Amino acid sequence: MSRPPAEATLCLVVHALYRLASPCPVRVLELWFPAGTTLPEALSRLPFIRVAGGDVRLVPSPDLFCWLQAHPLAHLEDTGILRMGTVARALVQSARGRAYAAISLLSEYGLRRFSEAHWEEGIFVLRLCLMEMLDMDLSGADTEQLRTWNIISLSLMEAFLASPCRPLRPTLRLHARLHANASRMGDIRTGIVADVMLGLWFAMRCTCKKRYDALARALAAAEALGDSDMQALLVASRVIYHATRGDLNNCMHQHRRMQAAPGRIGNLYISVCASVVAAAASVLTGNIHEGLAGLERRLKKARQDNDRLGEMWLCTQLGNLLCSAGRPGDALRYLDRVLSCSSAFFMPMLHSFLFRVLAYYHYSRGAIGASYQCFRQTAFFQDALVARRSYYGYPWLLELLWEYRRAGLEDVPGYALMQVIARLWEGNNMHLQGAARRFEALLLEGEPGQGDRVLALLQESLARLEKVENQRELALTRRELARILTSAGRKEEALCYRKAADLFFASPSCSQHGLSCTALQSRMEEQARNVLEACEVGNDKKEYFSFFLQGLQQVLQCERSALFRILPHGGLQVLADNNLEASRSAAFTGGLLLMLENMEKLGRSFFVQGKSFVCLPSFRGERYLAYADNLYLESVLPQLGDHGLERLCWMFMTHFALAMSTPCLEQVQARPEPAAAAEGPGGSARLYWENIPAPVRDIANRVAHTDVPVLLLGETGVGKEVLARYLHRHSGRRGKFVAIQPSSMTESLFESTLFGHEKGSFTGAVQQKIGLIEVAHEGTLFIDEVGDIPLSMQVKLLRVLQEKNFTRVGGIREQHSDFRIIGATHRNLWQMVQDGQFREDLYYRLAVIPINIPPLRGNAPLITDLAQKFALHYAQQHHVAFRGLDEETIGRLCAHTWPGNIRELKNFVERMVILSRDGIPGIGPREYPEGRSKVTEGLMDDLPSMETLKERYIRHVLQLTHNRICGPDGAESILKMKRSTLYAVLHRYGIGRR
Repeated sequence: MSRPPAEATLCLVVHALYRLASPCPVRVLELWFPAGTTLPEALSRLPFIRVAGGDVRLVPSPDLFCWLQAHPLAHLEDTGILRMGTVARALVQSARGRAYAAISLLSEYGLRRFSEAHWEEGIFVLRLCLMEMLDMDLSGADTEQLRTWNIISLSLMEAFLASPCRPLRPTLRLHARLHANASRMGDIRTGIVADVMLGLWFAMRCTCKKRYDALARALAAAEALGDSDMQALLVASRVIYHATRGDLNNCMHQHRRMQAAPGRIGNLYISVCASVVAAAASVLTGNIHEGLAGLERRLKKARQDNDRLGEMWLCTQLGNLLCSAGRPGDALRYLDRVLSCSSAFFMPMLHSFLFRVLAYYHYSRGAIGASYQCFRQTAFFQDALVARRSYYGYPWLLELLWEYRRAGLEDVPGYALMQVIARLWEGNNMHLQGAARRFEALLLEGEPGQGDRVLALLQESLARLEKVENQRELALTRRELARILTSAGRKEEALCYRKAADLFFASPSCSQHGLSCTALQSRMEEQARNVLEACEVGNDKKEYFSFFLQGLQQVLQCERSALFRILPHGGLQVLADNNLEASRSAAFTGGLLLMLENMEKLGRSFFVQGKSFVCLPSFRGERYLAYADNLYLESVLPQLGDHGLERLCWMFMTHFALAMSTPCLEQVQARPEPAAAAEGPGGSARLYWENIPAPVRDIANRVAHTDVPVLLLGETGVGKEVLARYLHRHSGRRGKFVAIQPSSMTESLFESTLFGHEKGSFTGAVQQKIGLIEVAHEGTLFIDEVGDIPLSMQVKLLRVLQEKNFTRVGGIREQHSDFRIIGATHRNLWQMVQDGQFREDLYYRLAVIPINIPPLRGNAPLITDLAQKFALHYAQQHHVAFRGLDEETIGRLCAHTWPGNIRELKNFVERMVILSRDGIPGIGPREYPEGRSKVTEGLMDDLPSMETLKERYIRHVLQLTHNRICGPDGAESILKMKRSTLYAVLHRYGIGRR
């Protein structure tokens, strides 16, 4: 049924609103379904639609249901829908019964728009996807469909962690159905991941202790699985868990583990959330440099991934840290970027946090009035949130409320100081509770008869803050205790507290730890020992360099670092860098070379200049240069003196030399393959390669050292795998050569073998299995007979070839594998593409360099050379006295067509050598392969039609029988045809009888 475009648009809008079950902005609907006329005017004519304040909502009524039945989406024309866009196509796909295609379209589009900062549209697309998924009937779904539904569900739950679109009841329904599907599939891990996601969802939204306990149980269940993919999610989740509980040291410890973990955690924002809360923990414990370094590193990654939402969160947190570090000018640069780029209405959580940080910024500059106005904006954004609970992450929020109260300003709605204190005490956050007790004491101070109560509250604050080692809040509480004790006449006790507090605020460099310079030096040496003991020496130099730089930054309290090799001609080669993009610029390296020259003049192995530090580790005659500096904060290094710096430098250089001398790091070159593997089956690789046609050998030599995909074409047995191994050995890749044959396994087994699976991902998955793609990291993946790959797997393989990223079956974390792909087939792939049996895009991806290997058939010189060399090789291998091949034997071998090509020739020659007697071939004349007469040459070489082949065969039979038709040796007997029929066929083909 055809409809005008305007009517089709109205049909799509009404169905979309009906599925959303909530109001939707007009501007979002206009993005989804562009119309020629003004959409609100067209919608207002429908009696069951209300347009008010820029929002459109449905009013349930009999007219609505009658209209929906009279305007089904399934009847819309496909051509118009394609012009409408992704959401329209998804709605029509759902109406036509293709629900899985619909939710795949919606989830992919919504997550992409959301991550690209089109939050307004992305939020409603994700909600529409959520409602579609809840309406789906999964009773008849197969395993692959259930797995698709589960993966999309986990992606939505993770997206809702960072979005203001937080529908509680639909999310709980989604979680329940996810658990049911996982149980039905025997997928234990998906259920556990769903529990962790839901636990994080509640931990970041409310302060209920039961929710924290539920998250703790989910994390314990995830720990029991024990696989590496789950561990990556666990580490990031524990960062958030410990941060929301106020356990700052454990939060930072888990964040360091997360930074060392390879790969991405999930698809969206769990790792970003973990970095944000860990940076807050670093501020509260006095390790501001570590928080700045972590956020700068994560911000760089977010920009590379075009993750705009993550970038906005990280910029806001960077502004918070810089305000805490006394650098409000640098902080404002990041905060202005967020103000200019984000949408206030559709990102209330982000803007609520942003305006709190802006209030703190103005407070740190002494502008209480401007701070108060910014904080009132927080209340406005808080009202837009679905969960009406305020989130209190920083003790300075209490400082702001206290100063507003002292200035005589009225309470901000939802943020009355006593209300906030009571809310914090109901929660589970120890360091916030410690700060809340101090401000409760300040509120009670001056009231008659409350002196003992005030002192008890300050003592309780001190005890809680000492547990979490919140240095700044500890100093503030000690200062208040000293003041109260002085007024009570207990001056000696007050003096102890005052000294401890003043020590923290005395020096901008040493105050972070509340230590004197001598004590700071001792503590830094102890920290260096702990860091270097934990610095793992694996099989990869790059990984060790990263650990080394992280440890250097942590001990020296620096924000950026880089490691260079000093080249013989005096230049610098960058080996690794951490937040130091300028390390590759000529100006930067030129400055380092000047510092190096000054070091050599002074005869030192270290050098400090301003905020920069350089040391010179060395190993076996090669010199290296380690560099670290601060971009924002003042350096603590000048306070240590030459002796302290020399000791720290010696500790790091000694560890570097010992680590570089371990065998796993010394073996930079790839280990050679075993001889059997290098030579191929039967040791025939070298023999074959010496006789391969020159054009093939030339192409192979030219592409071997590159990483481009190669497609080897040729008949069975021509040596495709041998050539693939040659390409691998000469590619310079240090990984393994991994071969897989799709035809030897089922589709589900092929996916598990190729990508691997996680423990508990399906029934029988009792442990984690590493896939062949992961095994082929930095090596070569050889797929024999690529034409046998199932169509459903071709889509997944194409994505892996494009991005080199994949996810194990049942996994949640993307893995990366730097492999080279080589495919081989004896089939006509292009014809399979034309017949719809092979994807065209995958064909072009594989056939970047096609190499056609010719068969043995008709190549007498190659057959002769290979046969002679095979005979000599097997005679030596089996200790047989063999005289060689005579002319008659060579002639018989050359006359054979060798349909099995080199493999058949090799096996035949080996059998002939083993059965030989007194050096004479041990095969009789009848055991030789049938030769091919000159008459049969070219019979099928040009791939003739069946009719042409029939004519050629009849002519061939007549030639063999010397044109005899009748009799036992005649053509009618050989062809099993009646004489009259044979004569008719001869007449049709124009074949005359002699």
